[in-house]
Amino acid sequence: MSYDYDALVLKISESRRSAVSAQGDAKIPFLQQAVDTFEELSTVCPMTPMLWMQYSADMEDLLVLLTSDPRGARDAQLQLLELAVCEFPGSACLHLRYLTVLSKHNDNTRFLKAFGSAMKNVAIGSHRNEGEIVAAIYAIAAEYHAKNGDFELAIRRFYERARIPMRDVNDGLEAEFKEFCNLYGKQVTVHQMQWLEDGRRYEAKAYRSLVTYEDEIDMAMHKQGILSRYQVQFDEINWDALLRSDEKPFWMGLGDANTATSFIQYAKMCSRFRTPVEHAEEMKELECNVKGLALCVYERGVAECPTVESIWLAYISHMFRLSKEDDTIIPRLKAVADRSVRNCPYSLSLFQCKLQVMQLMAAKKIAVMDPDEVTKTINDALNAKFLTSKESCLELHLTGVRILKRHILVSLAQASKMANENIAFYDEAEPMSQQKHHPLIDDEKAAELADLVVDIREMYDDIECYVQKQFPSWPAGRSHVCLDRSFAEMYLLTPLAESLNEAADSNRFSDAQSKVIRCFDRATKLHQPPSPSSFISYIDAFFAHFVVSGPLLVLSRIRQIRQIYKKAIKNVGPPKEDWKTTIDYRVSLQFLCHRYLEFEGNLGSVESLEDASLIVRRKLSKVLNALPAVTPKSARSATVDTPEASIKSGEDGPVNIVDPAKKRPGEEVSSEPNSKKTKLEDGSKQPLQSIDNEKTPQKSDLRVPKQTLEKVKVGNWLYPAHPFTIRISNLTESTQDMDLVDTLRKSCGAIVHAKILREKHRRGSGKSKGCGLVQFEEKSSVQKALEASEVLQIHENRVIIERSHVAAVSLVPPGMHRVNPKGKGKTTKQNEKRSEQRLENQHAPTSNGDASKGEKSENSVLTFRPRAVAKPLK
Repeated sequence: MSYDYDALVLKISESRRSAVSAQGDAKIPFLQQAVDTFEELSTVCPMTPMLWMQYSADMEDLLVLLTSDPRGARDAQLQLLELAVCEFPGSACLHLRYLTVLSKHNDNTRFLKAFGSAMKNVAIGSHRNEGEIVAAIYAIAAEYHAKNGDFELAIRRFYERARIPMRDVNDGLEAEFKEFCNLYGKQVTVHQMQWLEDGRRYEAKAYRSLVTYEDEIDMAMHKQGILSRYQVQFDEINWDALLRSDEKPFWMGLGDANTATSFIQYAKMCSRFRTPVEHAEEMKELECNVKGLALCVYERGVAECPTVESIWLAYISHMFRLSKEDDTIIPRLKAVADRSVRNCPYSLSLFQCKLQVMQLMAAKKIAVMDPDEVTKTINDALNAKFLTSKESCLELHLTGVRILKRHILVSLAQASKMANENIAFYDEAEPMSQQKHHPLIDDEKAAELADLVVDIREMYDDIECYVQKQFPSWPAGRSHVCLDRSFAEMYLLTPLAESLNEAADSNRFSDAQSKVIRCFDRATKLHQPPSPSSFISYIDAFFAHFVVSGPLLVLSRIRQIRQIYKKAIKNVGPPKEDWKTTIDYRVSLQFLCHRYLEFEGNLGSVESLEDASLIVRRKLSKVLNALPAVTPKSARSATVDTPEASIKSGEDGPVNIVDPAKKRPGEEVSSEPNSKKTKLEDGSKQPLQSIDNEKTPQKSDLRVPKQTLEKVKVGNWLYPAHPFTIRISNLTESTQDMDLVDTLRKSCGAIVHAKILREKHRRGSGKSKGCGLVQFEEKSSVQKALEASEVLQIHENRVIIERSHVAAVSLVPPGMHRVNPKGKGKTTKQNEKRSEQRLENQHAPTSNGDASKGEKSENSVLTFRPRAVAKPLK
């Protein structure tokens, strides 16, 4: 059932305005209309924190006017606030409002439970920039305990508050504590003040890495105008004035995708938090606390952005990872999945997550897999009419079938584990085995599997009827259903049904069938690298000749086929033959990858499908990019625009591929066929114009303006600065690569790579040198970073930013590794000058140049004589 959310909210606002302007009993019809509209809205979708608080306030006012029973009206208000806190446990304002109302009752058990919920969800450090609200929660708790005579518990609240990050709210905590003790006639001791100081030091040391992410959230919310911190005074909050107004945009769930992204980044940082190795023992408690903040940050995010799909998906994905280690979180995961589809009924992915949670609970034996419940979930999603596309409707139906198929495989895997087999999970691969005995399953499990087979086949029939009825002009949809069903029947349903009905055979392979499989296996090993087509034939033969004589062998065959697919993707390679074989290899490899992904999509888990996608993506990017360009010899005047090579084609010749890396500095590739080139003054070349065109430009027209490059002095040498890279120094030893990325990306721009320079070490990453390199995507980002030198702080150190002559990555553009291009350096010029002088000396005329050629010089070697011999007379 669809609804108009904006129209219902507008109706509520109009009724509440009329009630505020009315007096006495004249308010009753307007309040009644507002309450009825609130109830109508709450039945079709979850309300926002502000709407819940307004709903509870109007309900109290209405019941007071109708019954004159303030206590009963307050009980009704508390019940609504309890529902609100359950719906949005990450909303700090909801907890503050609930505790404010509850503190007026004398129900100590109920108050302690409510305060414990607030401590667990909003008062452990996840709401630093909402410190005013958290401080108000602690103040209400301390006052409540003191009034009930438990002053020690009230003091403990101050100790807990000192250890929680609250921006600058705790700056006056000591004065506030002294005032509190004086109010109740208690003496302040030195130990108490020391405990407060120790708590604040722990907070400053532990949570300093969270500041940046909190500020990012504040910036995103401030841009939207939904930040309440600057508009509400929480130390002296006037709830009546706040809730009676309809002009406040905060706490209305108006956060957009940018705000949701800020919360997701904050939560991911908390989940990846690691303490330095040298402080492992000291900060072990801190690491556990910060990792626990991720759930609270996600809850805070969904309270601000309840209609954004991405934050719900990230939240559920995080809880799926936690459920692998802790089964106690699965009920909370189910509650989050239910809330997500109520807030985002338009999201196909969230409904699929809800079905996956049902399958997870059945696998953990927390609940029973009921096909009727799966069908009901699908029908509820479709009846809401938010999934409008036919593809989404069909995909949701097929997801339900896929969940039941996975449940069958999980049941078989659990039975295999009970039979003392080594492999425990259904989505793992199994090597080829020649075991002659397979375990049997009990009658109860066999009956359950048989019922699931019948249910899946009935669901396929219902899906086909649904597509034919709802989308009669969409034959492709029916064809897709038939193909999906054929795959399920071929691999799972038919073999499982036959194995449950027929008598078990003790032989897994007959001799003839084993011989066929060995032949295909040998064919994939003889030729290296093997061809993808050989593995495709191998998989088909293995499937056709694998005798399924028991239910567990159905799972075993699926596992072994998965192993063959993994082996195939890993080992296949391109043949070193003519280009026609290369084309066949490309097609067969893509077909093999497609079949592997199709196999995992139908019979694998979400994790195995993600692993398969990663394997396929790596294989295709590695193999296809390494293949030579396939160009027939008859190709003429071909032009290909690729980043790896520029194409220079002639009118009468074949295609020539020119690699830019082999070009000389300053040379440009001409697109004109057989064009002549002339040298410019800077050594570059330019094509000559045709004779029919204008005159050749003069030298003054051909001059290329020199680009001024920034210089970096290293020792006594000057190097040209890399245009995209900076060098950061004065870093702490604990600074990591991602710290540079997280700090500079927000203020400077997108980053290509960042790394900390470390000392060489044989067994580890080595000790940090206190400096690093960051390479940006844009040149303007470098200038922004230089302006932040000695201003930007990373781990409480003011860093020094300067230009770098080397890139952060290992790819250095031609000409950037030296001061000048090759042949243009200072040494080369000196050598050329000496050579010119030597040539001038050789060709210079002698002083007696007009003498006869036969006359020898006096200094000739032939005129040499010993010292004692007299000079001959002429």
